Amino acid sequence: AAWASLFASLLTDVPSVGATPSLRLEVSIAQRIDQARGRLSDATDSALRSRAAELRRRPAAFEQMLAEKGIPLQDAGIRAGIGDGARFLVREGWILVLAGPIALWGYINHWLPFNVARAFAVRSVETAADPAMRTILAGLVLVLIFYGVQASLVAAVAGRLLAFLYVLSLPIAADVNFHLRERFGRAKSRGRTYLLFRRDPGLRARVQDELRWLRGEALAHAELLGEEPAARSTVRA
Repeated sequence: AAWASLFASLLTDVPSVGATPSLRLEVSIAQRIDQARGRLSDATDSALRSRAAELRRRPAAFEQMLAEKGIPLQDAGIRAGIGDGARFLVREGWILVLAGPIALWGYINHWLPFNVARAFAVRSVETAADPAMRTILAGLVLVLIFYGVQASLVAAVAGRLLAFLYVLSLPIAADVNFHLRERFGRAKSRGRTYLLFRRDPGLRARVQDELRWLRGEALAHAELLGEEPAARSTVRA
């Protein structure tokens, strides 16, 4: 799975911070890796076997280098120009401005029931899976109770229609909060990588050179094995 994730990142363009990994692509690549390993183990061409060994060694070294620098693999190919940074900042800033208040509303309305549920779940633990399962069950019950209490209060003050609309807004706001927090975390990570590349152009050059080599070798191995690569990509400048 780790190798499939690695080569999926190598063979595709840099994803936006709001994108989710393609599990279909990773499954396809995992199947190709298994097939390639079996065929390469029977190969008689020493040069091909040597290249295959190098392709096993260098991705691990590349991942280690990225981990030491705190660079996520999916961010290794980002551009580091001033204009690229400005566009990224404007795009993510507008998303935060527009969706932030909704996300905050969702966070406020679900903070208490989920934290109460978490505290309840860890009071008596029998197995490692118990806290998560109990948090889910207790959280669901407490959220419904909190929804009912708030709906009753709003209905008493503003009527049933507004109470219905109020309750309808709560799960939507919670969903926006979940996705925005995840996106904001990835955006912060990409921002750190961008600033690191700006401060150290030599590091970015080394990362880009290694990406080019790894992508070229991965594509070459697919062609040598008589297969079409799952995806093609160019390194972003």
